[in-house]
Amino acid sequence: MSTQEADQAIQERRPPRRLGAGIEISVSLPGSSDTIVAESAEISRGGAQFMTSDPVIRNAEWLTLAFPRRQHDSFFADAVVVRREL
Repeated sequence: MSTQEADQAIQERRPPRRLGAGIEISVSLPGSSDTIVAESAEISRGGAQFMTSDPVIRNAEWLTLAFPRRQHDSFFADAVVVRREL
């Protein structure tokens, strides 16, 4: 196992339990009203994972995520992008 693989394995062992969410979330750049809809693959207290092919979102360092909470209501979270997979 390479050092990079070992580092990634350690990062994958984050303490919060991950839930397979499969819910639609809105993703945007902070302060922007332009959003895309992405399906959240996993969510935990420590982060969220989703997939997109949108080049603006894929190359961002910071994002705003909107998670549905109730009918016509959302929970917003500013997020730091910590990993990208191609």
